[in-house]
Amino acid sequence: MKKLNTLFWAIALSVFLNSCGGASSGESSEETASEETSAEEASSKYSMETSVGVFHDVEDVAKWKEAYNALWEAEISGQSGMDGRIVVLTNNENPNRLAVFEWTESHEAAREMFASESFKNLTDSIGVVGEIGVVYYDVKELDDQPALPYVIAISHEVTDFEAWKTDFDSHAEWRAEKGFKFEAMGTDPDNPNMVYLMFSTSDLDSAKEAMGSEDLQQKMMEAGVLGEPNVSFWNSPTPAEES
Repeated sequence: MKKLNTLFWAIALSVFLNSCGGASSGESSEETASEETSAEEASSKYSMETSVGVFHDVEDVAKWKEAYNALWEAEISGQSGMDGRIVVLTNNENPNRLAVFEWTESHEAAREMFASESFKNLTDSIGVVGEIGVVYYDVKELDDQPALPYVIAISHEVTDFEAWKTDFDSHAEWRAEKGFKFEAMGTDPDNPNMVYLMFSTSDLDSAKEAMGSEDLQQKMMEAGVLGEPNVSFWNSPTPAEES
């Protein structure tokens, strides 16, 4: 999974320019300051703390991806200069089912956009069919290394997030032994005890076996997980698809 941090690169560029001697005149200094301000404004478009997952079916995945990426390229070049895309996953059992994850400016702005008529018209125009599911996340942790071929998405409620998180962290070695690579953790902005997790793995069959094991069920119960978790399996994008 790719973690985007444009502000870091804006600061790095500023340090590099200053180390090369800085501006040669008052006018150049003003231009440099203006460019730095613009970079900071662009980077602040997304909080990097809130994100959204959009789940839907499409008629033709290749055509949808082409249209989706074209829309983002226009957004990047014409407005913010910042890429809000995180990743697009395809469902392991239904290749026309997509999970689209993006950074958001805020939950309020995202909710307004997804409820708009223009969003509905846009999705219709790029081949989205059926119901659209939208989930908002307060991002707690995100790994920035490439994901393994298969992604496991898990959601469940817990009695107390902080207590659950302590227990969750204590089982990192068990997850590694079962072939789970941590990808992301988020919570529901309206219910901080509703937890969303993503892992990736190279062996989907073994991952499914581990997910159904009595050992894991016991660990989850002891950690304060409430009810039956919702689990789905997805395919990670290939390097060619990410480029």
